[in-house]
Amino acid sequence: MALVAVFPLTPGSVAVTSNVTLAGISTESGKTARVVSKFRPNVPILTFVLNEKVYHQLSLAWGIWSINEPNADNLDALIKRSNDEAKAIVGAVEGDIMVITAGVPLGSKGSTNLLRIERVK
Repeated sequence: MALVAVFPLTPGSVAVTSNVTLAGISTESGKTARVVSKFRPNVPILTFVLNEKVYHQLSLAWGIWSINEPNADNLDALIKRSNDEAKAIVGAVEGDIMVITAGVPLGSKGSTNLLRIERVK
């Protein structure tokens, strides 16, 4: 079954059509997570946030599972953390497809410029 998930990238948006099973978002302000949530994708949205206030705000958004902890130091660490949390929180299994969005360099506010498709390992 093909699922459609829409993920924003500045200044427009990208539509990804595949067997996506979850989205992983590294966010400082929560804006990217809220925009993705607005499209109500048929997949869980995992967000990694540092700010406790943003963590609580995102708990009110549709389909978002927030993790209140520091962002990963680098992209590889973010992908590994996304894999671990996907398995623990939403029951993802090896081979599931996830879409990861983040601002590179990681931790920079207002700079979502990365969309990466990964398989859960």
